[in-house]
Amino acid sequence: MDIDLELQPDGGSRIGLAASSRPHLQDGHQSEPWSDKNQQLESRSQTVLKKNVEFSPSHKPQDSSPVQPQNFIFCQVTDLTSISLHHLKSLAAVDLGSNSIRAVPRKFFVGLANLKYISLSHNPIDILPDGVFCGLKNLTYLDLSNLHLSGYPSIAFLCHRVSPPIRYIDISQNSIETLSTEALTTLASSLIFLNLSSNAINHIHSSAFQNSRVLRTLDLSFNRLSELPARLCQGLEALRHLYISSNRIFVLHALPLINCTRLLHLDLSSNIINHIPQHLNLSSLQLLNLSANDLRSLTPSMFSAFPLLKQLDLSQNKIKLIEKNSISLFPALQSLNLSRNRLEDGLNFNVIFQHLGSLTVLDLSSNVITSLGNNSFAHLQNLEHLDLSHNFLSFFNRLVFRKLSRLKELNLRANMISLLSRGAFEDLADLQILDLSENDLVTIENQAFPQCPFTLNLSRNSLQVVPAGLKNTSIQHLDMRWNYIRKLHFQAFHDMGRLEHLQVGHNHIEEAIPGAFSSLSNLKTLSLDHNKLNIDFEENVFQGLESLASINLAYNNIHRLSDIFRYPALQRVQYLNISHNPIKSIGDYLFPPTYPVRGAIRKLSLDSCNITEIIPFAFNNLENLTAISLRDNFLTRFKPFVVMSSGLSVLLHGNPIVCSCEMRWLKEQQQQQQQQRQQQKRSFAMEKLSESTYHVEECTFEHSPDRKPILTTSINEFLCISKIECSTKCDCFAGKEAGSPLRTLCSRRLTTLPDVIASSTVQLYLDGNDFSSLGQLTSLSERKRMQTQELYLNASQISSIGEDFLKRFPELRVLRLNKNSMLTLPAFVFGNLVLLRELYLNDNSMNHFDENVFHGLRSLRHLDLSGNKFRVIEAHTLAEFSHIRTLRSIQLERNPWQCACDNQQFYHWLNYNYTIVRNRRDIRCNHKIVVDQRPSAFKCQPSLTRKIVVIGLIMSVIILAFCLAFFVTRY
Repeated sequence: MDIDLELQPDGGSRIGLAASSRPHLQDGHQSEPWSDKNQQLESRSQTVLKKNVEFSPSHKPQDSSPVQPQNFIFCQVTDLTSISLHHLKSLAAVDLGSNSIRAVPRKFFVGLANLKYISLSHNPIDILPDGVFCGLKNLTYLDLSNLHLSGYPSIAFLCHRVSPPIRYIDISQNSIETLSTEALTTLASSLIFLNLSSNAINHIHSSAFQNSRVLRTLDLSFNRLSELPARLCQGLEALRHLYISSNRIFVLHALPLINCTRLLHLDLSSNIINHIPQHLNLSSLQLLNLSANDLRSLTPSMFSAFPLLKQLDLSQNKIKLIEKNSISLFPALQSLNLSRNRLEDGLNFNVIFQHLGSLTVLDLSSNVITSLGNNSFAHLQNLEHLDLSHNFLSFFNRLVFRKLSRLKELNLRANMISLLSRGAFEDLADLQILDLSENDLVTIENQAFPQCPFTLNLSRNSLQVVPAGLKNTSIQHLDMRWNYIRKLHFQAFHDMGRLEHLQVGHNHIEEAIPGAFSSLSNLKTLSLDHNKLNIDFEENVFQGLESLASINLAYNNIHRLSDIFRYPALQRVQYLNISHNPIKSIGDYLFPPTYPVRGAIRKLSLDSCNITEIIPFAFNNLENLTAISLRDNFLTRFKPFVVMSSGLSVLLHGNPIVCSCEMRWLKEQQQQQQQQRQQQKRSFAMEKLSESTYHVEECTFEHSPDRKPILTTSINEFLCISKIECSTKCDCFAGKEAGSPLRTLCSRRLTTLPDVIASSTVQLYLDGNDFSSLGQLTSLSERKRMQTQELYLNASQISSIGEDFLKRFPELRVLRLNKNSMLTLPAFVFGNLVLLRELYLNDNSMNHFDENVFHGLRSLRHLDLSGNKFRVIEAHTLAEFSHIRTLRSIQLERNPWQCACDNQQFYHWLNYNYTIVRNRRDIRCNHKIVVDQRPSAFKCQPSLTRKIVVIGLIMSVIILAFCLAFFVTRY
């Protein structure tokens, strides 16, 4: 193992260890010191990185969260015996997480007096040596999560003199089963945070936490505890946060918690508790979580010991009955969650909540409530959030929400409400959000809503017209998606002048009458997508929309865009989405120069509109236009757009663009802009390009089945060609000014090549034929030197290649032999192809290569061997890959690789050459990702014969010893 120790200017160190590793994981989550996740997965053999980060345990309060030092180390190692850190006296932190370390030497940390942070997480360590952390007088945080510890490592902290002053320990996700007597004795004076979650703890000795007088946070969640030790809190005088969720506690006794007098947060969720005992003596408790238990009723005696409680979570129980005064003893209670229970009719909420004057959040969702009585929440005068969603409410009168003058959010989603009567919400003077989605609303009477500005969600109901009850309201955001509205009538939104956002998408609207939006002078966004509108832009449908900035008309039935910007309302629009409409062509100005103003449009979306033609001046006069999206249309050729704006971005992905002479300007512009970007990088300038940028991924060629990334095309390939006469077995095409063929297609299920193929052919397509062996194609091999640069032999039933076949193609740049039946290749078959850049051998039946197959490929950049039958790859082949200095990418996925001894070199080659191997994580052996395997998976095991011989020798020695012992005993 190569070790590189480099001192940093700030006094810390960086340790680089070339070894197989995984990205660092912290607190169960993957940290991201690299900018890209895929790049992170490819970092196994890179030098270690230094990182600045703060540690914040999930779901823990901020006051119990330690902060990591400013600089610490990523070490990527498997063995620590050959590493020494003793000379790094100023080292502040060491992160050895996510490696394959099995043991830590006892004196590994000796001499590192300034060390504050140590992480050993995600390693297969099953035991820590005695006193391994002794002498670290500044050690504050220790991460031992995700190890293989079967017991609490108390011996690691036993020191002859002074134990380390550790304040934060994370030992989560191990296999600890018990906590013995005085487990924390050695750290009792310093430890304030202990995470023991996700272990297998089923027993805790009654004195395990004795004398832990400064411990503030204890996490025992996700274990196997069936009960708490009788004296759990004895000695835990400073305990503030106790997490015991996701255990197996059936009965909660008072004795274990009797001394937790300063406890603020108690989490007992996800157990099977069915009763809360009296006299818990938790007088300071503020947060109590009892969700996901087995409580069936609430009685006054259950919560008598929590006078300062602020948050109570009783969700996901089986509560059906709430007795009087059961939860009315909490004058400070601010949040109450009773969701996902079995509450139903017959409960008098007015009495149940009568003394909860401080309550601001009440959740009654997902119960069986079908009706609410008058003044149900009248005593909750400070209530701000009320959730009644997912019940069975069908009707309520105006007195239900009486006196809730401070209510800001009311959620009635997913009920069975069909009618809103007059004055239903009139007392909600401070309402901000009202959710009535997923009901059966058909009718809304006048004056049903308050006059305050609020957001109203009416989506997924049964509305067939815009309800009259919406008129003369102060609604700011209205959502009526997924209803059954067919027509927007004149003044459909009359006197709704405060409306700023309107969503009417996903309906069945076929017609919008001019004047439908005439009252919406403050409307900023309008969504009419997924309807059946066929808007005639000659009519002033959008009259009155003086403030409109964004309009969505996608997925409608709009056929033409002429005069779309003739009215002032759309001249001010900045974002217009007309995608997925049958427009087909844009043959005129969208914004004619005769208009007195210039359009404000900035972004225009015309995706999937079946557009085949656009005139160059279509987008002229739109001086603010910055982006046009024309994705997934049918554009093949077009001229550059004449626009007034600078830096326009045009998205053209998914169009069948043809790389012909008419589109030569596109390639020239891309080359010019690429040069400008390179100059900007050299000068550290960040200026935007002044010209329009056309984003095109691929293009096709005339009379060719092949698609090619436009970035890899040459300017010389943008040719205008015409068909010329040639062999009867082929189609030949030449440039308009040249007589000799530039492109030849012979794809007629041929068994042999035609007699005449012009040597001037630049692109030769022989796909889809029936060539059993290229060695038989002597007619081509006898010809003079070919000038062909691209040769395509895909899917032609080729089983072998003649040694001399490719010698006539010294100018080849691209060779495609994929989807054939080749088993192997002869030596030196590519020896004459010194200019070849791309070689495709994928989807054949190859399982090995002879030596010198890839000899002579001096310019090769891409090699595709995916989809073959390779199980093992020989060392000489790997050496040939390494000798190709120009190789930039290689594909090896979709092969039945073996995790075997013979693939040792292949495993190491993959890890070393991670920068050139594409889809590295798709390379699998025995259905496992190869690069995730340990080196031991590829170790050579002794043969069966050798095992038999060894076993035979051992048995012979045993028998001989037995006979000798018998002989000595008897005689």
